[in-house]
Amino acid sequence: MNNLIIYGGTFDPIHCGHLAIARHIQTLCHFDRFVFLPCQQNILKNRPSASAVNRVHMIELGLNEYNLNPDIFKIDTREIIRQTPSYMVKTLEDFRAKLGNDLPITLLLGADCLKHLSSWYQWQKLITLGNLLIIDRPHSATPDKSITTFLKPFVTGDLSTLLTKTKKYVCFYNAGRYDISSTNIRHAIKSNDKKHIYLPKTVFEYIKIHQLYC
Repeated sequence: MNNLIIYGGTFDPIHCGHLAIARHIQTLCHFDRFVFLPCQQNILKNRPSASAVNRVHMIELGLNEYNLNPDIFKIDTREIIRQTPSYMVKTLEDFRAKLGNDLPITLLLGADCLKHLSSWYQWQKLITLGNLLIIDRPHSATPDKSITTFLKPFVTGDLSTLLTKTKKYVCFYNAGRYDISSTNIRHAIKSNDKKHIYLPKTVFEYIKIHQLYC
């Protein structure tokens, strides 16, 4: 393995936007390994509505339905196994401890995460552990100036840098403005609003069978 990208999130549930972005980025960049990293508990959000087991199963279904290569696309459950609130800096440190300091590692973030980035535990340390690929999202709030000022020296427009440099590079990229959120999908399911349920068919069937988000 020559490089790795990590897509962290609650995935409660995983939806077509998550999967379309992953497919788009992989088609463009060709990472050796693309890891979905479901968290146990995001300390900045409410507790997930679905169990960790259900969320992992839905990710598996989504990856399969989108025909994403299982040799490249993996699910990493270390944050779930940890059974404690998720701190990305600790997770990246764990990846580094296992994979060494010479492997290019990129963390994939939605631009909406920038608004709260300064609330993340030791957020400035992220750039010392890997690269950041920040994806534009509709209605993303403008991040605090202190965040953009901190990241500015690390910004590059060359996505290929993420494949060869181990850390300290930041790329901003518009992978398609998917105006979809798991929160809105949960509300749509609860109100039986099928027009706004942007889910892979197999994921939607799983949700119905297990009566999730009702």
